[in-house]
Amino acid sequence: MFPVPFRKTKQADGRLQRAGIYRLSPFEPPRIPWPGMYELLFLVPNAGLVASQNPERQQLYLGQTVVMKRAAFDEAALWLAEPSPDGSDAGSPDYLRREILARAHPRAVGYTVSIQSPNPEEGVMIFPPQGSLSRRISGGLSDAPYYRMNPFELPYVPWVGTYQLSYRLDDGIAYLPPESERQIRIGTVFPRSLPKIVKQEPDKGVLPSQVTDASTRLHMLNLYCVLGSVAVPFSRRAGTWESSSVSSLA
Repeated sequence: MFPVPFRKTKQADGRLQRAGIYRLSPFEPPRIPWPGMYELLFLVPNAGLVASQNPERQQLYLGQTVVMKRAAFDEAALWLAEPSPDGSDAGSPDYLRREILARAHPRAVGYTVSIQSPNPEEGVMIFPPQGSLSRRISGGLSDAPYYRMNPFELPYVPWVGTYQLSYRLDDGIAYLPPESERQIRIGTVFPRSLPKIVKQEPDKGVLPSQVTDASTRLHMLNLYCVLGSVAVPFSRRAGTWESSSVSSLA
């Protein structure tokens, strides 16, 4: 699709702009990487992208005069949108924004998603990859270990599928939402932007029943009774954090 969604692309006046459409007034010619037949879509308020009702006007041949090699797209920007099999908007950008924000803990500053790689030897893949630079939806690179909550940042993943959702709190603790809310479908993906393969372990919660130290376990159980579904990291001692772990807070 051109202009390329989520990217700054070169417009007819030579400027780089993050625009999702070419203007009709004043008219702006398209910029594409190859000549050929293209489907023609119009952005209509309250209706989204729609095609002409006249079948003869649904496609348009664009010739060499509007070709701008390497300026209209990059491979990492090629994306795939796969509708949900049940006909809902599950997996769409609007769905992801709505659901990820709605399920978040109030102190969440970011989130990660994880999925089993199609190659079993690679194990579970976490996005964004931890401890390395990775491509983001803006087209830039970042080493932040999560996607932002504010302003909201869509996930940048290579495969359509159901991912496990985890949040990062403002103190660095990883928060797992209730089990019924951990799965989320991602249907808009970037299949040509595979990360460097580094096998990583997904976030795992620590529950009171898993703690062997008696005094710490009692303290955790007391918190569990008072606050509801709470699990604090095993490394907590006398109100301080010795190391970051995973918290599942109500």
